[in-house]
Amino acid sequence: MSDFDYIICGNSVGAMTAALTLSKHHKVAVVNPSPNWGGIFAGIKIDGKQFDIGMVFFEFGSFYSKSNELASYNPTIQNDSARFFHLIKDFFMQRMEFAEVGNLKTLWNGFFYEDIIIADQLQVLSSFPINVREKMITELEKIVAQGQFPLHAAHKKHNENLFLTTSYDDVSLANHGETLHNLLIAPFCRKVVNISEGIIPALFHRLAWCPLYYPETLLSALRGQQVTMPKTVFHYPKNDYFAKGVEVLATELRQNNNITLLQNKPVKLDASGLSTLFFEDGQITAKKIIWGNDLPQLCALLGEETASEKMEKSSMVLVFVEVDKKIVATNFSALFVCDSATPIYRITNQNAVHIEGDKNKFVFEMNADILIENNINSDDEVIAHIQQFVEETSIFNEKINDEQYAIRRFNNALTMPTAENLQKFNNLQNMVKSRLQNVECIGSAAGFASGSFNDQVVAALHLGEKYGPD
Repeated sequence: MSDFDYIICGNSVGAMTAALTLSKHHKVAVVNPSPNWGGIFAGIKIDGKQFDIGMVFFEFGSFYSKSNELASYNPTIQNDSARFFHLIKDFFMQRMEFAEVGNLKTLWNGFFYEDIIIADQLQVLSSFPINVREKMITELEKIVAQGQFPLHAAHKKHNENLFLTTSYDDVSLANHGETLHNLLIAPFCRKVVNISEGIIPALFHRLAWCPLYYPETLLSALRGQQVTMPKTVFHYPKNDYFAKGVEVLATELRQNNNITLLQNKPVKLDASGLSTLFFEDGQITAKKIIWGNDLPQLCALLGEETASEKMEKSSMVLVFVEVDKKIVATNFSALFVCDSATPIYRITNQNAVHIEGDKNKFVFEMNADILIENNINSDDEVIAHIQQFVEETSIFNEKINDEQYAIRRFNNALTMPTAENLQKFNNLQNMVKSRLQNVECIGSAAGFASGSFNDQVVAALHLGEKYGPD
């Protein structure tokens, strides 16, 4: 007789949501040795103030056709969760109040434009300098004249292997032309991941926050024609912070009578029959284990050595500051910085949708290696650079004291979206599959690009439907 119906390992949003969905019909144990919940989505507290770790918005809309068939969700398919964004919306709208996020901006050549990196505000192209527009139009006319060529962005969904084996550099140039690619996209991409866009497989372009547009759509926008493209809409907790969603889930976990929370650290896993998780002082069993942590941790419980499959990661430096709302001179919710003159690649104003309050919290994001390349090494040098940047761009109309800025360094925070890392991930996954038939992975352990907030929630909702009433 098993102790539980399901054991869920992890503190991720996926693990939390899976526990809540499965507990509707089953007895569930959640094993989380950490006192924290939500991973990076829990944000960070600095001097008692709650900050997001970079730009985090809820995305409830998608270009993909809606689907309610959660059984068809495949975490190994890039962005497959997009078909189910409306279900994520339903799940969280029952728990929280949201406001739509607008006013995303792109900074290029010292000027602010409507955002074209993730918000798809392509009408901004018609406001670029005339010499730049003319170059883009000439290049795109030649591209469009080719028709539906193999690397056309329209083929990404239906020919994933081609876009997996072709670099983002090649695909972006093929669809966007040299001018747009070299002036805006390539500099931004490199600042995020510190590798050439020629190394990133095109299929993973969004892992580096980079766009991939149809050339026909870009050409229409440059000509000032109406672009028939669905609006990209983001949401944020109204008068709150992103981690509020994590806190709501954590409260539900603690209050759920069908969920047992265990802070024990597992030391071994056996899934040869009933799934058994061993601790220093005991063990628990279940029909199945749901794994919500990363794959190397799972391999460690199996006694497998994973040093040879260690994936290359980049380190990030984030700077946090809270300022009086009255000194904010340039209004934006998120600013994508495409200028190569600064290592800053994104700034988020997490209070952009707050009606109440007289303070705004800003987060500046930078790649640690790019800072070093720019001879910006110490914390004082980072702050000095930001001070100069916000003054030159008129983001604030007053100088902020150095002491108001807080710097946090996140080592090995971002897995590089490279073919080599994909192969290492596949090797780890194959190792796990060969040893475990009674463990189901969700989130970052289920697919190389499936660790996003949306993928975690969709995977959890899928489990709730898959393992419904017995």
